[in-house]
Amino acid sequence: MNKKDLYIEKAQARLDEQLAKLDQMKAQVRGKTADGKMRLVDAQKDLEGRIAQARQELEQLKASAEGAFDEAKKRFERLTADLSAAFKKFID
Repeated sequence: MNKKDLYIEKAQARLDEQLAKLDQMKAQVRGKTADGKMRLVDAQKDLEGRIAQARQELEQLKASAEGAFDEAKKRFERLTADLSAAFKKFID
C-alpha cells in the first residue's frame, strides 16, 4: 500500500467512527423530553450535513491524483476537525 491508500483507509475509519457516534446520538432521542428531542434532532441534522461533506471530500481524496492529494487531504482534515468539534460542542 502506498501513502495515499494508507491515509484513505485511516480517513475512512475516522469517518466510520463519527457515523457510530451519530447512531449513538440518535438512540438517545428516545426517552427525551420534547425540548431535549428538538435539541438532539437539530444537532443530528447539522452533524449529518457535516458527515455528508466529509464523505464527499473522502471520495475526492480517493479520486485525486498524487499531486492534488495533499490539498485534498488538508480539506478533509479541516472537515473532520470541524465535525469532531461539533460533536464535542454538542456533548458539552
